Amino acid sequence: MRQITAIATEDIPANRLCCLAGGGDPDKVYVRLAYADEAADFCSKRAISQGEEVTVDLEGDGYWEVEFKATEQANSVAAGISVNVLDGGYIGMDGNLASYIGYTLEPGSDGDVIKIKKLYKVKASRINPY
Repeated sequence: MRQITAIATEDIPANRLCCLAGGGDPDKVYVRLAYADEAADFCSKRAISQGEEVTVDLEGDGYWEVEFKATEQANSVAAGISVNVLDGGYIGMDGNLASYIGYTLEPGSDGDVIKIKKLYKVKASRINPY
């Protein structure tokens, strides 16, 4: 199976990171915006309305185009920089988060849609060896 049908649990803007979610019907698949520090499952390519059924490509190519959101730590990002998942399915830079979703392939600033290579990483400082 390379595709599934999912139902949006909320309005999802284009170019945002998304996660699978539970919903009212256990026989259906649901999708929502990613929360900060989650390992996103995929990226929206267009705006999706709450309750809309969408086809989700499970294979993908490992590259996503995601909207960058400025934080207190960074108003912009250069190419080749690891980025975090922020609330609302944005990418950005937040040193308080434990993981990265990938790295940028081009520079950008607040509101720009930036191409990233998906490569989930946990910060070494967050790994407890015991």
